[in-house]
Amino acid sequence: MIQEINKIFNADILAKSRKQNNVFAKIAYAKIMRLKGKKLQAIGNEIGKTHDTIIYYCIQHDQLYKFDRDYKIMFNQLNQN
Repeated sequence: MIQEINKIFNADILAKSRKQNNVFAKIAYAKIMRLKGKKLQAIGNEIGKTHDTIIYYCIQHDQLYKFDRDYKIMFNQLNQN
C-alpha cells in the first residue's frame, strides 16, 4: 500500500519532510488504514507518527477531500486500485 501511495502522490511517506506531497500521502495512508479498521497506534508506528497525529490526519483528510480537487483525484485513484 505504501508504494502505491508513494507512486500516486509522487511522495515518500517515510521521509521526515514537510513537503506537501509527502504530507498528503501520509494523510491518505492514515485514512485508508483507518477505514480498514487498523488501530491508531499501529498506523502511527508504520509511518513514524503518534496516534494523535493519525487522528489529526483523518480530520485533515475530510477537509482536503472536500476542498482540494487534486487531493480528491489522487485519493480516488487509490480506491480504484
